[in-house]
Amino acid sequence: MNFRIENYDPAKHDARTVAELIYEADTEFNAMLYGNRESGVAVIQKLMQIENTYFSSRYIDCALIDGKVVGVLVGYTGRQKTKLNAATGKGFMRIMGFWAFLKKMPTFLRLEKLVTKQIEGDSFYVNSFCVDPAHRGQRIGERMLEKIAEEYPKIYLEVNIHNERGQKFYQRLGFHAQAENSINYKNKKIGAYSMVRGKSHS
Repeated sequence: MNFRIENYDPAKHDARTVAELIYEADTEFNAMLYGNRESGVAVIQKLMQIENTYFSSRYIDCALIDGKVVGVLVGYTGRQKTKLNAATGKGFMRIMGFWAFLKKMPTFLRLEKLVTKQIEGDSFYVNSFCVDPAHRGQRIGERMLEKIAEEYPKIYLEVNIHNERGQKFYQRLGFHAQAENSINYKNKKIGAYSMVRGKSHS
């Protein structure tokens, strides 16, 4: 088995597979943001083609087995996060059209409450992280996170409050929950645990 981790290259890696894994990272939240799976994956693929959005190629790492993408990790520094928030919002509007974007704005604002706010500039924020279910249990996700940890001593991420498997996985790798952020949406509690690992640079 030939395993490696490399930055996403649209000329080399299958964009559809990458977009599908990004969507699968949290289907509940992504359905609210982007729509059902088919339309959501299409929106993510379009965002991947726009420079300086969350899903620009520079912010995506791919795990490959024998050349096939089996995992993705999307992330950036705390310093980059604010700029990317604004640029991604503009990208959404461009893709969806002004009126559709305006209609979606209340949902965006509500979901924003679930995202970690205080992130140091030199730390790393994981936006989306998913390993293909058929390849779990092979330490792929662990190796992807450890690669990030080699460069960034502090890592932040969110995990869905209903995703017990994900919570246990992150705890095993040294993450701990620092807050629970939740809202009521259509008579259902949805939310995420804000998790962190490591220390900031002194």
